[in-house]
Amino acid sequence: MATKAPEGALRAGVRDVLVEPIDPADLGDAVDSIGRILSVPTPVPTRPTEPGQVVTVSHPRGAWARPSSPPISPPCWRAPPAAQWRLVDAHIEFGDAAVLFNVAPRYSIADAIAPARDGDTDLVQRLLTRHEDTGVLVLPAPVDPQQVDMISGPDVLAVIDTLRHLCSYVVVDTPSTFNDVVLTALDTSDEIVLVSGDDVPAVKNLKIGLQALQLLNLPAARLSLVLNACTATRGSTAPRSNEPWASPSTP
Repeated sequence: MATKAPEGALRAGVRDVLVEPIDPADLGDAVDSIGRILSVPTPVPTRPTEPGQVVTVSHPRGAWARPSSPPISPPCWRAPPAAQWRLVDAHIEFGDAAVLFNVAPRYSIADAIAPARDGDTDLVQRLLTRHEDTGVLVLPAPVDPQQVDMISGPDVLAVIDTLRHLCSYVVVDTPSTFNDVVLTALDTSDEIVLVSGDDVPAVKNLKIGLQALQLLNLPAARLSLVLNACTATRGSTAPRSNEPWASPSTP
């Protein structure tokens, strides 16, 4: 089988690819996998009358000083209790949203691409994993390294657009690189939250991140800055670190 054949089949909506001669055990595993997807009960969400907002969280290297805290954006915490939101882990290679939320998902963003492209919102909803303490529905990054190279920016855009019709907010957590997936998420976002620590290396990386966003011509009105790991005992060095990242186009 050609190298591109499995990738093309998965993009077309095929759930699994088996290469002849087919091992009966592999066939059984494939059938069981499809059965698990179809047997997951469909939650009945209260869908918004208007498409939800997309909030992308970008954290230059060094921003997450407290890795035990889930990557949650402040606009969602400010939202009314009735507002529903979803978290998409767009850190395709090394996403850890599932670990930080302490959930054990069966499915990932890779599984949601085909139904999202087909407009099957109900199936996409089934693939989300619920965090019991907060009610947040999480779509984690894939754990299979073979799936990483099969996920493109347009794939993630299809998933985000589908989720927008299921909730009030779609929060997209991204890595500290500007790859195709991240650029797509940034471009479709209603708000971009930059998370930075208050130490010198984090502020330096924040400055680089802001310069990169300026090159993308993203409206400054979309940008918000969050300083992480500022405690009452430690305080923040924000007044002294303000100048390095400030620019004429950044409020």
